[in-house]
Amino acid sequence: MSEKVLLIDDDQDFVDLLTEEMLYRDMDVFTAVSPEAAFKMIASDTFDVIVLSLMISGKSGLNILKNIKRINPYPEIIVLTDNTTVEKGIKAMKLGTENLLDKTMDISILAEKISRSLMKKMLFVEKSI
Repeated sequence: MSEKVLLIDDDQDFVDLLTEEMLYRDMDVFTAVSPEAAFKMIASDTFDVIVLSLMISGKSGLNILKNIKRINPYPEIIVLTDNTTVEKGIKAMKLGTENLLDKTMDISILAEKISRSLMKKMLFVEKSI
């Protein structure tokens, strides 16, 4: 089973690079370069994991994270940042993300986090049945 991932970031070059790496790892990748596009996709489709930048088009990723959880609380969310304060990291965790990664991370670390998030979701679903 491949992971169905939604990547949300306004940096098109970063999105293209990350998408290429995820496709290479047989992930099913969808992208949104604005919060509005992401909200529409989340409302109409399901994703195993959402990878979200902490700052998109000058908007706080924390507010975007709140809206994502309001629309659909179930996908695992990984937050990417390039200049997070400890306070923002704690807020992101309180809003439901368990993974906060620096944007300069090695792609293998992100791939591992995505795989673990999918396994966690599958265990949750099995316990619910």
